[in-house]
Amino acid sequence: MTEMNFIEHTLTITGTKLRYLSAGEGPVLVCVQDIGTLEVTEAQRLLALTHKVLVLEIPLLSMPASKNQAQHKEQMAGLLVAALAALGLSQVNLWGRSFSAQIALLIACLHKEMVRTLILLAPIALAPQQQSGGSGQSGLGDEVKRQALYLEELVRDRPEAAAVAQSVFGTALEPAYITMMAALECPTLILCGTRDQISPSNYGRLYKEIMPKNNLVMIYDAGHGLENERPQPVREVVADYVERHDSFLVTRQDGLINP
Repeated sequence: MTEMNFIEHTLTITGTKLRYLSAGEGPVLVCVQDIGTLEVTEAQRLLALTHKVLVLEIPLLSMPASKNQAQHKEQMAGLLVAALAALGLSQVNLWGRSFSAQIALLIACLHKEMVRTLILLAPIALAPQQQSGGSGQSGLGDEVKRQALYLEELVRDRPEAAAVAQSVFGTALEPAYITMMAALECPTLILCGTRDQISPSNYGRLYKEIMPKNNLVMIYDAGHGLENERPQPVREVVADYVERHDSFLVTRQDGLINP
């Protein structure tokens, strides 16, 4: 199978430089990467064989300082939307993973006309009181600690970005997000790994309860990096969902992708 070569580009939007990688042709899949990273995953390489894949970094730097976390996230989302508009993209299939799922959700909620399909991988986006799911405070504490360590690891090589990352993503999701999620009509695919210790599978089930047009798929024997650990199943599910939405293959199965 031919491997697609991704090319790095730079856009300047309202004075902020934004890097992105691109490869492939076909339906447009815009991937907002995790904090502090601009790397192509194995699943994205496979998807680029049949789709036009753009991998965007989250613009943590050069953003106006704000004590309002929601406003800061909206500024980040707005910058990415402006970048897509500058690229001539009026409607896309949008992918967000881990902490960046919050930004992808905001774009889908605030710019409904732009997002055809929303794909969330291993999302971290729910308030602590809603994450517990009856599992007990000790379990919740372990989850929060693992998330905090993971966030630190993402910006380890970018100390200048650490304060921004912690202030914007290091706290519970604002209640307004839950309201927006409940009203979101965009077809949404949520992928979770059965072995994920950063975003446990109960997160995905909570999304399933909150969001009206939501398909939850569990990837068997995958952790938080499911698109590198199980790239072929992730590619198959994402490609099929982008094409067919609610009639995609998993709705006829049990929602668990096995080996």
